[in-house]
Amino acid sequence: MTATARKAIRLSPPMLELLTDIAIKPQMYITRGSRWSRTAGALIDRGLAVIPRGNYGGPQYALRITDEGRAEAARRGIAEVQP
Repeated sequence: MTATARKAIRLSPPMLELLTDIAIKPQMYITRGSRWSRTAGALIDRGLAVIPRGNYGGPQYALRITDEGRAEAARRGIAEVQP
């Protein structure tokens, strides 16, 4: 492995689906306690997504892709739409 190569991040099908969604949309809203909320948590734990600061109150919260998430999406061939 070269110095610039990184280890592939393992993603389940729901995580890949959500990564695709946040890669092509500037921001997504997730309902707390839903299956997507758990999936969003897994992406956040891997550093691929983030909850914007001050946006975690109430029944829904916003989710945005990180730079690392953009790189992973590009590596997987997911086209990104610019906001």
